[in-house]
Amino acid sequence: MAKKKLKEKKAKAKERATAKQKHKKKLFAMRKKRSERAQAKLEHKHRNKLSPICKKTDLEKTEENINHNLEILQALEQEYLDSMKKRENLQEELEAEGYSSIEEKMEAIKQKSAEMVAKLQEDVENEKVSKEIADEIMPLEEKSSKK
Repeated sequence: MAKKKLKEKKAKAKERATAKQKHKKKLFAMRKKRSERAQAKLEHKHRNKLSPICKKTDLEKTEENINHNLEILQALEQEYLDSMKKRENLQEELEAEGYSSIEEKMEAIKQKSAEMVAKLQEDVENEKVSKEIADEIMPLEEKSSKK
């Protein structure tokens, strides 16, 4: 019995010691994090305000990317404006021909595309246009006529 009590006391003492060690480790980690945060805050406070945040090489690459993206956006904008101008011209042309409702305009567009396909097929037969080019254009015409 005395040995059991002695073993139990040793086990409890060992548990307390490990618990103390774990607690000390947690405290040490918390203190370390706190000091790192304080150090970072201090460095941020006293850094040179005029120095750039990123490196100069990164800045140059970023500037090149921005200029490239700007060129792409300008090209897309021009393409959009051109397509809108074509659409407006087509609308005006259809209205000048006397088509007022959407259904009438759609029928007129289908008729025009059918005429264009027939002319393209004629040109292929007369060998004015190569077969490869016609094959590329035909699906586009068929898609537009389905709409």
